[in-house]
Amino acid sequence: MINENAFRTALKLLKSNEIIGIFPEGHRSPDGRLQKGKVGVARLAITAKVSVIPVGISGTHKIFPRGAKWPANGKCIVKFGKPITFERFYGKENDIKVLTSATQAVMIEISKLLEDD
Repeated sequence: MINENAFRTALKLLKSNEIIGIFPEGHRSPDGRLQKGKVGVARLAITAKVSVIPVGISGTHKIFPRGAKWPANGKCIVKFGKPITFERFYGKENDIKVLTSATQAVMIEISKLLEDD
């Protein structure tokens, strides 16, 4: 379920040419494996008519596991992919099939960034 207040705030920021970060999984992975993406990232990108830059972050489950109060010493790796555009979906931000397809495209690109880690 999407938080509509957060969505409206993010949309306002994007329309003001601000950059925001979204974790499409909605939470930290308990074991470091990529989880299923939620459609909020696609809905936001399509509504705001902006690109998504996929980012793969690995190692965070060791540094700051779910339930931990403080991060441990360690390192994580951050990799940036090429921007993904969704022009073909503009105006279809309420179509669940479109949102699912766009979310899957984002998650596939993130998974490619994590392949070597």
